[in-house]
Amino acid sequence: MESNRTLSVYESAVISAIAPAIAVFFSNPFDVAKVRMQLQGENQAVGRAYKHSFDCIYKMGSQEGFHALYKGIVPAVFREASKNLFRIGMFEPILNTIHNPNSGTSAPAWKRMVVGCLCGAMGALSCNPFELAKTRLQSSVKSVAGAKVGFQHGYTGLWDALRSIVKRDGFSGLYRGSTMSMTRSLVGSGSNMTIYSLTKESMLRRGYADVAWVDTGCGFFSAFWSVICMNPIDTLRTRYYNQPTFPDGRGQLYSSGFDAFRKVTKAEGYSALYKGFVSHFLRIGPHFALSFCFIGILRRQYWAYQDYRENRSSIKRLSLN
Repeated sequence: MESNRTLSVYESAVISAIAPAIAVFFSNPFDVAKVRMQLQGENQAVGRAYKHSFDCIYKMGSQEGFHALYKGIVPAVFREASKNLFRIGMFEPILNTIHNPNSGTSAPAWKRMVVGCLCGAMGALSCNPFELAKTRLQSSVKSVAGAKVGFQHGYTGLWDALRSIVKRDGFSGLYRGSTMSMTRSLVGSGSNMTIYSLTKESMLRRGYADVAWVDTGCGFFSAFWSVICMNPIDTLRTRYYNQPTFPDGRGQLYSSGFDAFRKVTKAEGYSALYKGFVSHFLRIGPHFALSFCFIGILRRQYWAYQDYRENRSSIKRLSLN
């Protein structure tokens, strides 16, 4: 995907983990808004707390303080690193094993889709404990003035959340909703990585330079289609993640993803599956754009450093001779 050069599996994994972990600091406010919007309406007696995504962000900032926009930021960083180590970091190495990059032909879309789905599913499974804790922390409202949506778990932070989940539901509780999460990421990552890689390769073939704005534009374009594909699953997963549980670990509101789908659509209509779509795209769009931008920058800087070391070694060898 990056001109003619490739990274080792280790190098690709490290760079792909670091870049999204940085990007999440820019996108987290929209992620909090997305979670709040998706939980809104679960309890019909409470009514609507937020009119739309921007109203949600405004009310969180004014009623709960600026820090509310960064609820769940610690698990979000761990989530991005652990997820994208597989989702993005393993994409190119695995694709190169099923399609020879030196064959002179571009990998077909179906191969990219298969690899994108596989990497997305692996990434979702690896980050599920952090995803679960993040969702519950982002829905938490401690301010008296703040509007409460969804069940309030009352966690104080990441480690309190993980400890409380294990204590109440056992270690397996950390993987609550992992099947839904893997399905979401399978759909989202498959479309995202396929569209991003094909779009970028097309631009490079047309003569565009391998620069940051190309990474950013391709990432943003691929994000739109990813959100369309995965928003319904994302909404159901948010509801499933945030529900209270019985002492034996069973959910009090939804028994499975299919049960959540049935209850949500029956009570709120099929349009409820696209709740939080704007917030979702406002989060995913800039996040994917920045993630791929940072990955591109880190790769090019790493290659420049390698070239510098090689040139320096060559000069030393010549001087010794």
